[in-house]
Amino acid sequence: MTLKRRKAIVKSLSVFALICFFNACQAPPKPEVAEPLKQEPVKQVERIESEPEIIPNIPEKEVLPPPKPRPLVHKVRWPGEMLTYIAKWYTGSINNWRAIAAANPKLKPHWIFIGDEIIIPEELVKTRKPMPRDYIPSTQEIEILPPPTSQPKDEAVDIELFGPVDIDQKPPESKKTNELNPE
Repeated sequence: MTLKRRKAIVKSLSVFALICFFNACQAPPKPEVAEPLKQEPVKQVERIESEPEIIPNIPEKEVLPPPKPRPLVHKVRWPGEMLTYIAKWYTGSINNWRAIAAANPKLKPHWIFIGDEIIIPEELVKTRKPMPRDYIPSTQEIEILPPPTSQPKDEAVDIELFGPVDIDQKPPESKKTNELNPE
């Protein structure tokens, strides 16, 4: 940048600063006084008398507090149900099984039986639809057997598991044994 150019820029900025200074020091403009309005005579409006409008007395609705979040209770209905399947169905993630286990302190997470009721915390619930049977993967149909009875059976059957063993007999000799123990 040349010296002349710098001087021109400094001069322009100085003039601009002076203009801003004088504008700021100016007295505020005087407010304009509005002319008084001419008043026109008010026209008389004819009033029509009618029956008063009847507003029915509607009782105000009671303002109830918002309902407390209620947890979902799942009842185990089929064999093979696990907390991971239950968590995936109701919460959308199998990783929530620990939170469900924490909400059910009396429940053993790895020992779930038909009839157990499992509480699923409201803040985790994505669906309230009951879990369908076909949601539980199974490779084979599980057969539920009745518990064994404590009554003895009438017939006793003797089963021979092993025959008698002769201790005096020597095992048959093999060629390998002869090669290892030459006598």
